[in-house]
Amino acid sequence: MGPDGRLVGRNRTGLAALGGLAGLLFSNRGLFFFSPVALLVAAVPWRGPERLRGTRLLLLGYLASLYVHGQTFDWAGGYCYGPRYAIHGLPVLIASLAVPLERAWSRTFGRVLVGLAIAIAVLFQVAGAFFYPRGDSGNWGYGLWTLRRSPPALALAAGPAPPDFLGLLVPRLATRAPLGDRATAVRYAWEEEPPTRWAPGERRRRAVRVTNEGNDSWKGLGGFMNAGGVRLLVRWRRGGLDGPILFEETRWAFLRLKAGGTVRLEFDAEAPPEEGPVTLAVELTQLQVGPFSERGRPPLAASATVARPEDGLSWSIEGPPAVASGGAARFSIAVSGAAPGAAALFWRWRRPGGPVVTAGGGVPLAREPDGTLRADVTVDARVVSGDYLLEFGLDDPARAGEDFRAAASRRIAVR
Repeated sequence: MGPDGRLVGRNRTGLAALGGLAGLLFSNRGLFFFSPVALLVAAVPWRGPERLRGTRLLLLGYLASLYVHGQTFDWAGGYCYGPRYAIHGLPVLIASLAVPLERAWSRTFGRVLVGLAIAIAVLFQVAGAFFYPRGDSGNWGYGLWTLRRSPPALALAAGPAPPDFLGLLVPRLATRAPLGDRATAVRYAWEEEPPTRWAPGERRRRAVRVTNEGNDSWKGLGGFMNAGGVRLLVRWRRGGLDGPILFEETRWAFLRLKAGGTVRLEFDAEAPPEEGPVTLAVELTQLQVGPFSERGRPPLAASATVARPEDGLSWSIEGPPAVASGGAARFSIAVSGAAPGAAALFWRWRRPGGPVVTAGGGVPLAREPDGTLRADVTVDARVVSGDYLLEFGLDDPARAGEDFRAAASRRIAVR
């Protein structure tokens, strides 16, 4: 049960579970999407004797188990790659393919289809092994029925992911032990000074130059799960360098940077949603060891102010700080100032530092005698668990919120 009393787990009974069953089989993280050769089990008629007795009964049992998984809101398996809740039946599927595969392979057209299906499956697994989870490609919130936003497509578009285990196979390319104090000597420089004023959530591309002034090479690869690898650490802090951390992210920087070498590093910096003075701090860090600043190497820092563009509006948001995944929460919104009367209220869920996951709204606002616009809205949290920004804004109802600019936001924990 979620905090609002709604059932979050097994909440799609009867015919409502057929949507989850269809998704487990045909969506862009379904069984037939990642393993299209399994379609032979359904496409080839079930005639003749069974190669393995009881196979058809097991297949029916497998289908029934998928129906059970389809009853849950989270049938897609949360943040993952592929059909998480369909893999338990793979042994049955493989055994069931014996006769259909023989029949398909007996024809030239069948061989072409089988070869293409296997090639697609291998390509998807390559994407999963070397690109996932780049592009937030495990997040089902991007849509479960579109090829352009499928996990393999998002991962491939975002580029290769830093390998977590290559350092175990090729130890000469990896740094495992903590770097010595002399080895962490570094010089940073902005390619262009960052702006001193940012809008909440504004994203800008920045570039820095990093010079290794130490006595040893820095390697981006580490040992198990890249422990010891040297990466770029980007942080937003409230106030100065000693203020609380608002957001941080580590990014791949280089495979190897020799002593005396210089490298140019680009990254996208997204301002925090909260207004006020902030500091953008950039430095190198050794994974599971700590930032270079902890060994007396100050980061590259730029002070700035986060402030909303002056639009004459003042926002008030009342609602819970946490929502159950798949549940809903009630928020009370008040907008005062020169707010347009024809605008409707829209919202969207977004991961800090990431793209929009899902959006909704179109709720009309009621104008009170003092001119304030108010609305009580129920926001569905149809996102996987994690930390999010729930952003609100106004837009013309005819545009359905497609181009609305976030004017206010709240940090929400989805659990």
